[in-house]
Amino acid sequence: MKILIAGTGALGMLFAAYLSEKHEVQLFGFSKNVDFINNNGIKVITPQSTKNYKNVRAFSDPKLIKNEKFDLLIVVVKSFSTKDYYDALGEIKSNISYALSFQNGIKKEEELINFIGKDKAISSACTIGATFTDKGAVKYTSPGFIWLSLYEKTNPSAKFLENLSQTFANINFPTNIENDPYGLVWNKLVFYSAGAAVGCLTLLPYHMIWNSKSLCKVFLDALKEGKVIAESEGVKLFDMKGLEVISLTTMLSEDEATEILNGKAKQLETRGLRDLRVSMSVDILRQKKTELEFTLGELYHRGVKNKLITPVIHTSYHIIKGLEELYLNKERNFLYKYRLI
Repeated sequence: MKILIAGTGALGMLFAAYLSEKHEVQLFGFSKNVDFINNNGIKVITPQSTKNYKNVRAFSDPKLIKNEKFDLLIVVVKSFSTKDYYDALGEIKSNISYALSFQNGIKKEEELINFIGKDKAISSACTIGATFTDKGAVKYTSPGFIWLSLYEKTNPSAKFLENLSQTFANINFPTNIENDPYGLVWNKLVFYSAGAAVGCLTLLPYHMIWNSKSLCKVFLDALKEGKVIAESEGVKLFDMKGLEVISLTTMLSEDEATEILNGKAKQLETRGLRDLRVSMSVDILRQKKTELEFTLGELYHRGVKNKLITPVIHTSYHIIKGLEELYLNKERNFLYKYRLI
């Protein structure tokens, strides 16, 4: 398979590195990482080993690939940068057979369909995580899951999806094919936003959040609010492995749901994933622009539109927005100055 990955951040580089062992992979991005990748390869650090991958070509000028054809485009850029990437790749989109986006939020799907067409768009969600070390290596932080679905199912597209699922499974990324392309991305949004509601205010990793009965209650309340918002938009959520929105909000008592979250915390500890955080809290710690408006903010605004009472989502949205406004626009280092972190 010939694969084009848009985004030279940690997750894009992780996918590029692993897929490059059996496939031809090219990375497109605007960052300084392009030259770094071409000169040094991609070093991936896992709890078990460190390996350097040198089979990936990176570039920042789409004209370099204008005559090439790709079986798959994977988009892994920050949500607020999507338009810039699609604009840059517009002239070659006819050379792409299928495309998917592992970005956060739900607007990514509309943007993907507008770019590539519904017949070529693959709905997807991903909980695999990666971050950079201070020396430019990629640290594989979260061995999660991938979910895929089709907006328009044909025999060729269904066969491609099966092959793609196996391709991800071959690099130890467990992948499930779902029937509902809309519910799939909403499930991820609701679960991610509950994590952001707690993680961005406490700046704690998941295993500590899910080890606290009080913080589990806040997480579950945010999850329930997200479910109500989804239903107000006509979306039917369902359980996906690792993202058990329905079980945690409707099928189990609060004590039972808390016990499930405690179990998730123990699994993270056992696997050595003590530093696993929701990505927005990492952005806050690094005083970077977050994806607030594409995730938790998406739920907040839809809740307001539908006149729903969502105290956890409402409060956490405004606090996170306030923090971001302060460190981006007014007092750059206040988190450190006042010893908040």
